[in-house]
Amino acid sequence: MFLLAILLATRIDPTALLVIEDHVHVAEMNDVYRSDISVTKETLPLFRQLIFYDIEGNIIDWRMWRQNGSQPQSEKMYPQRRVAIWQEGNVIRVVTFDSFIHTKSNFDPEIEQRKTLPESRRKKLTSIRR
Repeated sequence: MFLLAILLATRIDPTALLVIEDHVHVAEMNDVYRSDISVTKETLPLFRQLIFYDIEGNIIDWRMWRQNGSQPQSEKMYPQRRVAIWQEGNVIRVVTFDSFIHTKSNFDPEIEQRKTLPESRRKKLTSIRR
């Protein structure tokens, strides 16, 4: 019932055909700014992304954050964890995580880690099979 309330509050279609759950160690909400300006409270980021890490600190996967998507939040169903919920096509994705950080940077940490761990070698969130 609580999950249904979240889906309705976040404008996610509760009739989606499939729910995929994943768990990661850390979720990072990363705001990326231009490198040639100083960041103030009024400065808007170029983009915002959710980056998911394993316990070793390697990036598992990432998603561009959308204003109408799910902001990571605490949920009663997972008292020791936090959760992000969003819709990808007709799939509802639920990612729980132990820790959450919000960072601001003038570079993209996901792109930087590709130099040492290419996307093809990442664990990735569960794939959506159609």
